[in-house]
Amino acid sequence: MPTPASMQDIRRENLRLLVLEKFDGNRAALARAADTNPNQVNLMLTDNEAIRRPCGETLARKIEENLGLPTNWMDTPRTELVGDTPVTIESRPIHDSLRDVLSTCKVPSYVITNEWMREQRLNITANENLFVAMLQADCMEPEISRGCRVIIDGGVKAVSDNGVYILARGDTYFVRRVRRQPSGKWALSGPSPMVVDEVIESFKGIKTHGRILAQAPLPTAVL
Repeated sequence: MPTPASMQDIRRENLRLLVLEKFDGNRAALARAADTNPNQVNLMLTDNEAIRRPCGETLARKIEENLGLPTNWMDTPRTELVGDTPVTIESRPIHDSLRDVLSTCKVPSYVITNEWMREQRLNITANENLFVAMLQADCMEPEISRGCRVIIDGGVKAVSDNGVYILARGDTYFVRRVRRQPSGKWALSGPSPMVVDEVIESFKGIKTHGRILAQAPLPTAVL
């Protein structure tokens, strides 16, 4: 039998799989179908362990029943995808206000498999919110260099997890690594993740315009 910790990992991965494969990456759609709160789904799938919530026995069985899944489907490890319908991620024109952090990608679109997205452990709002752009800020060094193509979730309008976000104070746009500290405050870092540029209590006065998820795959996956 899986330990309680591993059972939570299994349920979380299966929930992530359901969102990606059955609901085109739309967490809210899964929540509606499962008759549960969308925020509850977000908290179960968050990468931020400080605020993550477990998927308990009652909720796991409720999800299975409401989605027409076999009993204990949520508790069963899976090594293969339910399906592997490719996801097409388009390039978008980048507004001039963002020119210091992003530029338009010359490649019109990428075709990316769900398997790749799962391997990257991408938490997304919905597939249609994803787009590809060229990174102009150097906030992701050394993992991703300035000038690389990155996948952005434009549906992220608030910071909830640790990650790299496109933020704005008034008309000034910037990209920062964001990490929640044990105190509950947020640390904003620039090029070096070890050097904190700023610590803030909340994001009042700061708007979120998306989250940078990962470097786009190699050109072999490009249309």
